[in-house]
Amino acid sequence: MAKPGDILQLVSDYKTSGVTVNGQLIGAPAPPNGHKKFRTYFSSISIIINKPIRSYVEITSAKVIIDNKDRVILSCNKNASVENAGLLVDISAKSNVTVTIQGTISFVILLHQYKNPAPFQRNHLGFYISKSKGLSPNSHGLLGQFLYNDVKVTEVPLKKGSQAASQHPAESQSSGPAH
Repeated sequence: MAKPGDILQLVSDYKTSGVTVNGQLIGAPAPPNGHKKFRTYFSSISIIINKPIRSYVEITSAKVIIDNKDRVILSCNKNASVENAGLLVDISAKSNVTVTIQGTISFVILLHQYKNPAPFQRNHLGFYISKSKGLSPNSHGLLGQFLYNDVKVTEVPLKKGSQAASQHPAESQSSGPAH
């Protein structure tokens, strides 16, 4: 089970496209009456690019660090756009960061920031792959492994005697919203 401080490999295609994406976890207690005792979120996302030149981008909810020819540190609270050697980093203030590599790979990192957080809320990030054309079928990692695989959801009938199967049909149906 992943715990705060762990680094998870989200996408790895270093052999073909030269891209690796890692996410570091932060912990937060569960809200009152929650079914979980502890939750984890991404506190930072690191994107390493090895082709055509080595570049490094680190995103937190407060700042973006871009390290290739020069090191640039940008606030997530202001709109900004930086382009260099096939790497485009676009910050939409307090909303998201889009990282585009060679025009064929794009990652969107959502910034979840709280003005007055409750004890169980932590600033955190959401990670999404918006363009994967430049990633190869050899991609792996928690998300990368699914890029070129067909995923199907199948319904499995419940066995007789299971709790859900033993309910009266009227009990298992939702009554829907009241009008």
